[in-house]
Amino acid sequence: MLKTVQTDLREGRSAGVGRTGTFIALDRLLQHIRDHEFVDILGLVSEMRSYRMSMVQTEEQYIFIHQCVQLMWLRKKQQFCISDVIYENVSKS
Repeated sequence: MLKTVQTDLREGRSAGVGRTGTFIALDRLLQHIRDHEFVDILGLVSEMRSYRMSMVQTEEQYIFIHQCVQLMWLRKKQQFCISDVIYENVSKS
């Protein structure tokens, strides 16, 4: 394990900062989507990087975030459609 960490540090890897940043971004985006009708993934990641470099590192991590955001929007849209039905007139014939 120590050898792996030393190799990661020498090769410039950040011991999970990209993965951690991905999950932090998803948490913040989930909270944002609850109250807003827009998201700025790149802006959020840039802001996170101003506090800690290398948050969200790979293309796969960005793709994962975008896919999750799409699912979050879909769920939010479905919840609004369900809650739009306030009253249903059911008559027995």
